[in-house]
Amino acid sequence: MVGTSLRPVVFACAVALATASDALAAPQWVAEVTASALNVRDSAGGALVGAVSYGDRLVVTGQSGSWLSVDFGARTGWLSASYVRRTTDRIALVTADSANVRRAPSTTAERLATVSRGRAYVVDDAGAEWVRVQFDHRAAWVHRSLVTLQDLGGAARNPASSVSQADLEILARIIKGEALQCSFEGKVAVAAVVLNRVRSARFPNTIRGVAHQPLQFSCYNANVRDRLYWGPVPQSCWDAARAAVAGQDPSRGADHYFNPYIVRPSWRRSMTFLVRIGTNANDTHDFYRSR
Repeated sequence: MVGTSLRPVVFACAVALATASDALAAPQWVAEVTASALNVRDSAGGALVGAVSYGDRLVVTGQSGSWLSVDFGARTGWLSASYVRRTTDRIALVTADSANVRRAPSTTAERLATVSRGRAYVVDDAGAEWVRVQFDHRAAWVHRSLVTLQDLGGAARNPASSVSQADLEILARIIKGEALQCSFEGKVAVAAVVLNRVRSARFPNTIRGVAHQPLQFSCYNANVRDRLYWGPVPQSCWDAARAAVAGQDPSRGADHYFNPYIVRPSWRRSMTFLVRIGTNANDTHDFYRSR
């Protein structure tokens, strides 16, 4: 469990459907939000239409001075370029004349919007039939037959894209001690939290520094370290560490987690809930991001 510092957070704002005046531009690159919260506006410096949070990713379609145009829900939104960074990500480009975007991967699920050809969204997960994307500040689903998946270039999303063998071992040992009974997805998410802390100004800027902060990772606490941290490391933990270093992040940008079946820390109330990974008391973590 990580010490202090799926239902997505929904903002009160309503996002309008695209209109004929919304000019569609080709996707250029992906912007990842580096501020704890960032307003989205209807034009460069214009009226507020929504907000996104640290780690959220949107497809950039153009720029005007210090403002970036992005595909935000079913409309074009504008962000300040000062609070994002360029990343590499896979996007879903709408290639049908129109596509229904839904709250869940089913044709009977609530329709959030109908979007036009040319809209593009960052892919969170892609299955045989449905693709989960970041639609605005929420996750949403679109049928795979209506989009084309493609990679957009830029700097690597994870600054720790290559690490030393010693740092990789630290990640693998934390996975062993914190998530040994978790699914592979859960293991990768735990390692991703370490890497998300490395790139955050709130924490040390090295894997070793993050891992060795006092009272943060339970497996490193003195009373259980010999049992949970040291000893042989299963291959699945090494594989999950490498997957996180390569850029996988099932935690969706989290920098904290805990097992909700064991503890309910008070610090969670000041953070943003992102995702629960697991199904029972032995393999579940709730992942949170600092606001």
